[in-house]
Amino acid sequence: MARLTIPVRYRGGVSLIGRLDPTSAEAIKNTLDAVFAQHDERSSSTSLEEAVSNAIPKVPNLSKSDLRTIIETLLSLYGVRAEREVSLDRFVEEISAAHESSDSGVHSGGEDRQRFQSNLATLLSADVFGLAAKVVDLRTDDERLFCHARILTDLRPVFGPKIEDGPKGMIVVHLLKLGYHDANGKHSEFYVALDSDDLQSMKKLISRAEEKARSLRSYLKGTRLFGLGEE
Repeated sequence: MARLTIPVRYRGGVSLIGRLDPTSAEAIKNTLDAVFAQHDERSSSTSLEEAVSNAIPKVPNLSKSDLRTIIETLLSLYGVRAEREVSLDRFVEEISAAHESSDSGVHSGGEDRQRFQSNLATLLSADVFGLAAKVVDLRTDDERLFCHARILTDLRPVFGPKIEDGPKGMIVVHLLKLGYHDANGKHSEFYVALDSDDLQSMKKLISRAEEKARSLRSYLKGTRLFGLGEE
């Protein structure tokens, strides 16, 4: 398995985690559990802001900016752990080694390493991360995963018997370009030709799917729903 490296944008958050005292680390974990355990339909960005706001009184020695950095770093780290499918203890050791080898890393051995690993294990054991991993796993458990789409519109000339007389008309053709990732993560694309009637059919299908999502949201009040977006 490849050795981990910590991206520059997250090194500050990892360093902050290492400097936390155990009480603060536990307080942040409890805040994450409390906010993300609520059965609501808010976006992850809103929940993140609430987690930061709720944590401020419990961790008074950290600024709002630092708390946000720590939580964003934790979300990223857990995503890496879920992808690597390793135990929490093993992952904490890998991140600790990567942290020590970075420019902002802790000194080798001793209390610094022990405190960092303890804080990271505490924070990554928050219930939200286990739930997020399951959501990602179920959401991506398909043969192909949508990546992007684009519709290209072309004019194709229609010639008569004499080409030198120029085109007698034009046909409007829409090409739907669909990009996706297969089960192995390979990116591929394919094209589908559409006419105006096809576009109308797709609009109706999308509207119907959105209506189903709204119906589910109303029917399953009290149950946290993922993948439905916001009203």
